[in-house]
Amino acid sequence: DEDKKVTTITRTVRLLKELDAEIGEDGALQKVKPKKMDSGKMFCLVSLGHDFPFNIGIDSDWLMNSERTKLRPEHEAGLWHRQLLSALPGLIREYLEWLPDSLDQKERATALDIFPDADWESTTGLEFIADPAFKEKLHEELSNCNFILCSDGKLRSPSEARDIPKEPGNMDGGAYESLIRDCFTCPILDTKAIQQHTISYLEKLADFLPYPETTEVNEGETKSLWNEDKPADYKHILDIFTKITTHGENVDQQSETRGPKVLPTATNRWTNILGTQIAFSSLPLQRGVERPIYRALTKANPD
Repeated sequence: DEDKKVTTITRTVRLLKELDAEIGEDGALQKVKPKKMDSGKMFCLVSLGHDFPFNIGIDSDWLMNSERTKLRPEHEAGLWHRQLLSALPGLIREYLEWLPDSLDQKERATALDIFPDADWESTTGLEFIADPAFKEKLHEELSNCNFILCSDGKLRSPSEARDIPKEPGNMDGGAYESLIRDCFTCPILDTKAIQQHTISYLEKLADFLPYPETTEVNEGETKSLWNEDKPADYKHILDIFTKITTHGENVDQQSETRGPKVLPTATNRWTNILGTQIAFSSLPLQRGVERPIYRALTKANPD
């Protein structure tokens, strides 16, 4: 019907983030950095007193109950809240792209601390955030957004950067830094510039920040870290590679020889870190009755 009028309603969604500003003695702005927020907040011009799963403020025309104490559930609000929340992934990307390059590791970790807990469950009025359609939108926006600081100082997308297990508490920091810097052919994220729960959310969202593949391990550089006189740090390195190799594997894979070939053997050779070919035990005594068996086994399996 040509006489029928179509009314279009435009609504604005704003992302809000508290900032710290450092002012120099001359009054000039020196640095701006996002502040830590323990929880997100919702606004409709004024604060609604409602927490939001993302650690940001979000301001829009939410549909409330008559007392303005609760959001209306999705079956009452129709597509209203879904349409408002559809703008959030794009706003998050804009925020991440805005972050100043001058942020140090701790400041960047705080700035990236905006994502919900990986096991967050939807609440009334915000059901769309747990919907696969929302997660797909967020994945599309973040997949090529360079906001992950890597160990080489460059910013990369969560699709390109790789995660590794965190540094063991009693491992020498220099050995861990050498592992990250020299022993992978793929970019490794700077573990001090992102919090673990941020990694967990991104990993669960769309398999972002995966562990490196075995083919992405520089075996030569890894072997150079082996010190027979001081083996403690290398044992931690082997533990890290074991966690990487076994992450997400199925039962059938557990009987296979796998992982990088960086495990030193008693015969001064190298073998894969996992598999049925490995036997860990004390060396037999020179005159022990088991010595001939040991010699036969090492001859048959020199690696």
